[in-house]
Amino acid sequence: MTRPMKTFLNLRLSARLGAAFGFLVLALVVTAVVGLSGLGKVTDHAEQLSEREVTGLQELVTVSEDFLATRPSSGSRPAW
Repeated sequence: MTRPMKTFLNLRLSARLGAAFGFLVLALVVTAVVGLSGLGKVTDHAEQLSEREVTGLQELVTVSEDFLATRPSSGSRPAW
């Protein structure tokens, strides 16, 4: 065994458990920070996407309304 490993194993059980628990808390904090950072990026991208898509859908509705307004009435349909 290496010297640091022997030193760690020679510690009292409470010290080893405390070190392990501290490591887990640190890992949890890092995971939370990374997750919140990613969530913020997802929120920003979702807002950008919704703004772009809503604008596109509004244009589509306008085109559809224009098409329906210029369409001949149902009584004068061409006989295909």
